[in-house]
Amino acid sequence: MNDIQASINHAGSFTAVESKVAKNIHYNVENLSPGFNFTDKHIIKLTKDRSVEWVISRVCDHASGTLEPCQHKNIAECPLHGWRLDLDKLQYANVNVNKTILNFNLSNNIISVEEHDTYLQLPDEIINKQSEQELTIRFISHACLLFQCGDINIITDPWIKGPCFLNSWWHNPV
Repeated sequence: MNDIQASINHAGSFTAVESKVAKNIHYNVENLSPGFNFTDKHIIKLTKDRSVEWVISRVCDHASGTLEPCQHKNIAECPLHGWRLDLDKLQYANVNVNKTILNFNLSNNIISVEEHDTYLQLPDEIINKQSEQELTIRFISHACLLFQCGDINIITDPWIKGPCFLNSWWHNPV
């Protein structure tokens, strides 16, 4: 263990929190066809009787590309790296990752999908701690920084989750 690792005190896990302000996106069911409908931001599945089965984001869970319709009717594919989403199972074919169904409301043939921005919330033990001590920021490597204030240490890196180095590898936290 080096001095950097030894100096980092774990003060609790960060929590992903949705913002309270939502952006509502609306779709008129009358403008959609039974089957899979690709909009700018979503894929919407309508049954033969035109009821909404699900709504998912078109953002690929790998590298945030836009899922596109594929020659195979029930497949959406990301043009960045070829991740293929089976639209019947909502599972990617080449990895063990499932697509999340979004919450939506249907009223008077209008589908409303709420979108929230997500941010990381610091643990309460850090938020509730006040310090008159100086904040220091230490460069560790490439894009990794260590923030220190008193006995609070936070280390960050832009590649804790997701694609790294122009998609050379992919982090998937446990």
